[in-house]
Amino acid sequence: MFPVTTRTTGMSLAYNIAVTVFGGFGPFIITWLITSTGSKAAPSFYLIFAAAVSLVALMAARKRLGFK
Repeated sequence: MFPVTTRTTGMSLAYNIAVTVFGGFGPFIITWLITSTGSKAAPSFYLIFAAAVSLVALMAARKRLGFK
């Protein structure tokens, strides 16, 4: 997906942004979900959301790169 000259920079930037958004804010979001819903199963909603976002990104990447 990235040109050879910027492949390392592109991959590290994408990885670090994903880790910051999904990992860094994870404890805050999970605590908020448990508090607002009152359910101890609320962290599963966060995981389902993260999996859905990943699935959409994979489908978009496959379409862009021409994989079937």
